[in-house]
Amino acid sequence: MSDMVTGNFTEQQINEGKPLAAVGYVPLCCLPLFLVPMLAAKENPYAQYHARQGAILYIVAIAGGIAMGIFAFVTGIIGHGVQCIGSIAELGYGAAVFVVMILGIVNALQGQAKELPVIGQFAAKLPF
Repeated sequence: MSDMVTGNFTEQQINEGKPLAAVGYVPLCCLPLFLVPMLAAKENPYAQYHARQGAILYIVAIAGGIAMGIFAFVTGIIGHGVQCIGSIAELGYGAAVFVVMILGIVNALQGQAKELPVIGQFAAKLPF
């Protein structure tokens, strides 16, 4: 577990884990693709590290998406002027998730074990 936190990975682990590690960040039709590196590369700590980072991004994206949908619905009920605020919030949230996803993919492909901004610290606390 300490390897996942500190990022002490061998060059072989990094090179073998890069492709699967990057796949774990990509949301494909809301499918949890973080499961691909988690299950296909069980013996590769580098891929597992990024699978956990991808999992926390997936969880936050789904939960936040639901919250943004509710917020947009409520602002739509209030009125058209306020509905604009809900739409802007949804767009901003989606853009933020997209940027964090790209950061994760880039980190994985560059062989870096950097935590995702804001949410990455919670990945080590996941029960899997």
